Amino acid sequence: MIDTKEELRFANAVYYLWRTIVTGFLRVLGTPSLLVVSAVLFLSALGAGTAFVLSAPRYMWGVDTMLLLLAFVPCTGLYLFLMGYMRGSWKMYRNFVRVGFVNAAGEAPLLIDKARKGNSLLLKFYSKGLTDIEWHDQITALQSALNLSIAEVRPGDDHRTVIVKAVAANANLGTLIPWADYLINREDDADFVLGRSLVGDVHINIDKQPMLLIGGSTGSGKTMLVLTLLVQAARRGSRVYIFDGKGLDYYGMKQYDAMIYDDYADFLCILEHIVTGMKERITRFKALEVHDIHGYRKAANDPTFSRIVVVVDECAEILDPTGRSKEEKEAIGKITACLNTIARMGRAVGVHLIISTQRPDANAVPGSIKSNLDVRICGKADPTLSTIILGDGRADELIPKYSQGRFVLADGAQDIIFQGFYHDRDRSVFG
Repeated sequence: MIDTKEELRFANAVYYLWRTIVTGFLRVLGTPSLLVVSAVLFLSALGAGTAFVLSAPRYMWGVDTMLLLLAFVPCTGLYLFLMGYMRGSWKMYRNFVRVGFVNAAGEAPLLIDKARKGNSLLLKFYSKGLTDIEWHDQITALQSALNLSIAEVRPGDDHRTVIVKAVAANANLGTLIPWADYLINREDDADFVLGRSLVGDVHINIDKQPMLLIGGSTGSGKTMLVLTLLVQAARRGSRVYIFDGKGLDYYGMKQYDAMIYDDYADFLCILEHIVTGMKERITRFKALEVHDIHGYRKAANDPTFSRIVVVVDECAEILDPTGRSKEEKEAIGKITACLNTIARMGRAVGVHLIISTQRPDANAVPGSIKSNLDVRICGKADPTLSTIILGDGRADELIPKYSQGRFVLADGAQDIIFQGFYHDRDRSVFG
């Protein structure tokens, strides 16, 4: 048991020294060129030591051998320490200890590798007893310890390493990032750019994450983000269908032949048509023995076979049955069933769903649909709306109240904070 600060400092220094030597040993073993150089140095030292011992009188061989061993062990340790030492690692280690980021034994994470990638640093830590989840929970204190802004934390190659992606402490996202057409990936119509984080552009792949739930209070920039997605989809040949209860936010999409609805009956009619078409697609895919839209395009020799994107803007306006008449509730039930079918079955056949909401109400997004929306994005929001979108109130904590266009993308255990692109609706988006 460590009772004093001096004993704790000594124990941490010993642990740091030992782990750095072990890191150097592993680095030598894992790097062929270093292994060869180290072997040559070892054999040369062994040969020189043997020659020295043999050149001495026989009665001195035992003493000389002991002296050589006493010199060889610390020299080997020093060599391995130098091989494992990372510049700044001791300072980081001490700062982790100062902010209390240590395991049950009082040991802090140790930097074992680093590399620069663009404007960011990739830092690899030996983090025994401290998981990436615990890094996330104490990210504010860790940023202070490192004097860096942490953009990403993820598990390393094993259960005892953690990878941290960080940028300079004074880096910021900015508040106005103009959209540019070069951002559209013309080679892959499943790749969508959302915005820009501290370490670069943020993308999703709708082949892997085909259904989106986007939330944010009034003025959060939610509509602009949806437009960012729709412009990319439409310009790459996707068919776009939008329910916009106000009929004002997406009118410019008509130039891309997007279909825009503000009436229940009309929207229900097109949804039923899409569901029927989706089931026909499934039949065609089965006939050609393909399992996704890319396989169908290749097998049918039809590279222009289009995706379908369905958008429900402010879903509470059309899906919440509270206070509705019997006929309206029946229509809402049918619309919900259609959207649920799309959310469950659309991925493989290239049919995608984007639902947005600004209403902090648990009834805003039916659970049967919400459970199939695998991408969750939230702009500035109160704790209730954040909980509806992300599962807890972290958007309220991570996004400043005054910000517009700032979002949290929930990506597994990792939150990615990004700034959405700005469009001049009269020019950039609607030409």
